[in-house]
Amino acid sequence: MHLLSCSTSVFRKLNRVVFELMMFVDVETVPCTNRKVDIKIAIKDQEYYIYKRPFADNILEWLLQYRIDIGFWTHQPRRLARTILRKAFPKVYKCLCMLWSRRSCIVYEETYVKPLAQLKKKGLFVDFNKMQLMYDVHTDARYPVLIDTEGNLKQIFWFLRRRLRQPYISMPRGRSFVKTVPPVSV
Repeated sequence: MHLLSCSTSVFRKLNRVVFELMMFVDVETVPCTNRKVDIKIAIKDQEYYIYKRPFADNILEWLLQYRIDIGFWTHQPRRLARTILRKAFPKVYKCLCMLWSRRSCIVYEETYVKPLAQLKKKGLFVDFNKMQLMYDVHTDARYPVLIDTEGNLKQIFWFLRRRLRQPYISMPRGRSFVKTVPPVSV
């Protein structure tokens, strides 16, 4: 796992995480014989078989529980991305802060690349393919990037849990702040 950032103190102010959608699902046009299909969708006479990756639901539920904004930026067509999110992760789809698709990418050497300079609000961008990112250290330093080439969501979950600021609640007179940590289902 690699972190591109100007400093790690940036994590205290983050309230948004933007993911590559393909980190959470595998999309196949031919069904796999050794896996159970989670969702089957048809778009323009093409059938897609969607397989959720391990730990996908856990990380998204945890982020929703803490009211951290969730966004997705993918190189897939917008219609496919919206359908996957709506059917595979309906809770996330209802409170999605952004969904950018192939339209928001640029084509560089026959690859759809995500220019991170387009991201305006502070947050963390998580991706598994460093070849699909355009990152300039001087202009994009406000937006740290986490690259996990294996796409290990469990490892990303524990990284986020350690780094992201947890909400605090105040206690009555004379007591200090107490951290609220919800239980984690692993």
